[in-house]
Amino acid sequence: MSQVRKIWYKRPLYVIPAVLLSILLVSASVVAYLTITTFNQIQSVSTPPPEISSASLGGSEDLVIDTDAAQQAVREQRDHEVNFSTTTSQSPAATEVPRTGDSVHLVPKPPLEANANGINILIMGVDARNSGTIDVGVRPDALGVVNLNQETGSCRLLAVPRDSRVNLPGYGHSKVNHALAIGGIPYEMLVVEKYLDIEIDHYALVDFSGLIQVVDTIGGVTVDNPEAFSFFGATTFPAGEIHLNGEDALSYARYRGGVGGDFSRISRQQQVIRGLIDQSYDLNLVRLVPGMFSLLSDHFRTDLSAGELILLADTYRTTCTSTTMAVRTIVGDILTSYDDLTQENLSFVISDPATVQDEVEWLLGD
Repeated sequence: MSQVRKIWYKRPLYVIPAVLLSILLVSASVVAYLTITTFNQIQSVSTPPPEISSASLGGSEDLVIDTDAAQQAVREQRDHEVNFSTTTSQSPAATEVPRTGDSVHLVPKPPLEANANGINILIMGVDARNSGTIDVGVRPDALGVVNLNQETGSCRLLAVPRDSRVNLPGYGHSKVNHALAIGGIPYEMLVVEKYLDIEIDHYALVDFSGLIQVVDTIGGVTVDNPEAFSFFGATTFPAGEIHLNGEDALSYARYRGGVGGDFSRISRQQQVIRGLIDQSYDLNLVRLVPGMFSLLSDHFRTDLSAGELILLADTYRTTCTSTTMAVRTIVGDILTSYDDLTQENLSFVISDPATVQDEVEWLLGD
């Protein structure tokens, strides 16, 4: 294992505030428009195919990965939770795990504020434009855990680098974002729980392409571009304050050229999210709900109930924004190491366990 360079992730991944924005924007007014069918789709999770190609994870096309080990690990974890909750006379956590069929519905977890340290929500952002589903066969481009504490009103986010080297039960060491591709949402939740050694109460997943329509629905966003650039020669963004539609906002956020590279890209992505939040506060959400509503079933997944979404929107709308949210990211070294899943040497972010523990303690308010 050879060290390439050290990296310190100082900025939050932009999609995490985007997911929170989706929750807070929609849930405040959307319930009146929800149909049972659509909400069931939002709360459904897809079943992974029996096998996936390693090529979908950046590996060799000749290697096929059996997904049964991931589903078996989830079943064993759920069985353990049920046995523990029965022994301690507590309400059981989600127990239904996908085995066959296109989708299933997980049994709702305990109510919000079930833990003394608040609730932990796993946030996933995926680019599924070339995939038939948004929650299997794709890797999250961003991962993080949001801790919400109703008693203190605090809103904290711990971002997990997508290339973090973790243990995938049933497979060995691999990247944390490979879990979603081979085992779906329940397996990704399990992997993050074991990596951070905390309980994940709920999840929220958003597809990036849905954000394009969100931007258009609210009338575009305004950003302050520090330097002019051209995105693949197709769209030119002048320096200064500019107003962007959905497609241009995505291009602006995806550009990684210039001096700052990826870090400048993250800065631009954060500008788009701030613009989304600022724009939404000046609009009539009830009027926008019919347009926003159509985005939910195709681009959003969560196990939060309608009542819980309303509670989140009512409680944290003013205290959980891109400017008031406390944010940290797990730091680590960029190293080349062997990936047990793809059976190749890959680039990882490897973090000191003590560092991970310190960040988790901060997340929980300890």
